[in-house]
Amino acid sequence: MWEWKSRKQINTVEWNEVLQESFESKIEWYSEYLDISCDHWGAFFNKQNNQRIPVAYNRKYFGLAKVYRQDFCQQLNIIGRNIPSESDWMSWKSALEKRFYFGAVQTPFFFEGAKERTNLILDLDSYTQNGINGFSSHHKRSIEKTTSSYFYFDYSVSVDELKSWLDVHAKEFSYLKKFNLIRFKRLLNWLISNGSGWLLGVRSADHELLSIGVFTDDGSRISYLISFNSEAGKKQKAMYALFDQLIKKYSATHKILDFEGSDIPGVRRFFEGFGPARIPYYEHSWSLFS
Repeated sequence: MWEWKSRKQINTVEWNEVLQESFESKIEWYSEYLDISCDHWGAFFNKQNNQRIPVAYNRKYFGLAKVYRQDFCQQLNIIGRNIPSESDWMSWKSALEKRFYFGAVQTPFFFEGAKERTNLILDLDSYTQNGINGFSSHHKRSIEKTTSSYFYFDYSVSVDELKSWLDVHAKEFSYLKKFNLIRFKRLLNWLISNGSGWLLGVRSADHELLSIGVFTDDGSRISYLISFNSEAGKKQKAMYALFDQLIKKYSATHKILDFEGSDIPGVRRFFEGFGPARIPYYEHSWSLFS
């Protein structure tokens, strides 16, 4: 039912056309995004229902292919015009585990034994109706404090400026040691060049860059990718101002803001303070060696 195709066997134009017509379409599943964000990728195809689902993998374990979550992509879904059935998911799982000996995937479908995780989605039209009243009391106070500061919101921060800024503030972001900056820069350049993403910066009164957020926009969904908050930005609560500005700007666009969840308690509390809905998704892992 499901047939595996390597990247070389996949027609890029046809892939992207089908994705555009899918019941759910995310920027992370376009071929160009996959090419940049994955070590290797291919896809399972269901010809009967004209469905497909991409899978990222690497070969770091004695040359064996291991499935992993691609960079800057929270979860996968079966691509196609119709919402996939339970049978579609179960048959795909069987094909996946026959093709790959071990790995992990995150999907909206629950497989037995999977770990439940939480995504956070904010209907931006809710701000039009409720304004800041939809935020937590802590977030209201924090945002009110930022109004006494003069912030300049810059939607045109360049990739080169971000790179230079990160070089200066590298000690403040310890996780950058494990960060693939070359891949990240390529991804940002691609997103910006085709109008699918941007860098939102918060600058002080003297135009010092305090904080930066990276977002994508596929037409109906704005997705948060990552952010960087300097020590000066933390003191001035610049990240509260950044998200407040973003939500205000797109509040009447009928879009949603996808925070893409977080397993880090402090980050999750920060996102939840803006009043998003909790949407579960599931991490399924397997190994034929255990």
